[in-house]
Amino acid sequence: MPNELIIILNLIVLYLAVLLWYYLFGTKGLYCFSIFATIVANIEVLILVNAFGMEQTLGNVLFATTFLITDIVSEVNGKKESQKVVNTNILTSVLFVAITQMWLLYTPSSNDFAFSSIKTLFATTPRIVFASLIVYAVTQKFDVWLYHKWWDFTNKRFKDKEKYLWLRNNGSTLVSQALNAVLYNLIAFGGVYSWETVGSIIATSYIIFIFTSLLDTPVVYLARKIYHKKFEGKNEDEITNRHASPTFGISFRKKKTENAVNTECLDDNFSNETKVNEEITIIENDKNENATKDDISEKDSENNDQKY
Repeated sequence: MPNELIIILNLIVLYLAVLLWYYLFGTKGLYCFSIFATIVANIEVLILVNAFGMEQTLGNVLFATTFLITDIVSEVNGKKESQKVVNTNILTSVLFVAITQMWLLYTPSSNDFAFSSIKTLFATTPRIVFASLIVYAVTQKFDVWLYHKWWDFTNKRFKDKEKYLWLRNNGSTLVSQALNAVLYNLIAFGGVYSWETVGSIIATSYIIFIFTSLLDTPVVYLARKIYHKKFEGKNEDEITNRHASPTFGISFRKKKTENAVNTECLDDNFSNETKVNEEITIIENDKNENATKDDISEKDSENNDQKY
C-alpha cells in the first residue's frame, strides 16, 4: 500500500476517533485521546518515510490531533480546561521518558529477544521526547492563548461568540504549527540528520500541518454541534456513564421497577394480613362477650332457683 494512502487513511481514522471519543465519553474522552496521541506520536516520529514526493517523519498527524483537541476544548469548555489538557500531556511526556529509560536499566535474560530492539528504539527517545516536551509546552500554550485572542477579536468585532470558528481555529493552529515545525525538528534532529534533511523535514512537516489544520476545521464544527445537542447545560458524567454501561442503566431501572412491585406486593400482603387479624380479633371479642353474657345468665338462673 502506498505511503500516501496510509497517511490519508490514518488522518481520517484519527479525526473520526477524536469525534467518537468525545461523543461517547465527553471531555474526559478528549483527555484520554490526547494522552494516547502524545505517547504514540513520540514513538512514531522516529520513522522516516517518503510520501508525496517529500522525505518526512511520521507522527505529524497524531501530533496534529492534540492541537485539534485543545481547540475543541477551548471552544466548548473554555481556556482553563484547555490549559489542563496541555498540562496533562506535559506530565505524560515526563512520565513516559522516566519509565522508558528505567526499562533500559534492566539486565535482560539470556532467553530475551526484544531488549536489543527496545534499547535501539528508546535510547534515542529522551532527546525526542525532550524536544517534544519543550516544543509542545511552548506551542500548545501559545495556541490556546492565540485561539482566545482571535475569539475576543471576532466577538468584539461581530458581537457573536459562535461565528468565525474557522478563523480562530486556523488562525491559531497554522501559526502554532509553524512554530512547532521549526523548533521541534531543530531540537530533535539537529546533528542527527544533515541540515539539508532537517530543512526538508521542517518544510514537509509544516506542509502536512497546513493540510491537517485545514481539514480539522469541520471536525471542530461537528464537535461543537455534539456539545450543543448532547452536553450543553447537562451533567456530562451522567450522560457518558449511560454510554459507558448501557446495560447497567437498563438493569438498574428494571431492578428499581421490580423492587417497587415487590414493595407494593408486600404492602398489599401486610394490609390483607392486618385485615384478617382485625377480623379474628373482632370474632374473638364477640365470642368473649357472648361467653360473658352466658355466664351472667347462668348465675341469674341459679339465683332464681335458690329463691324458689
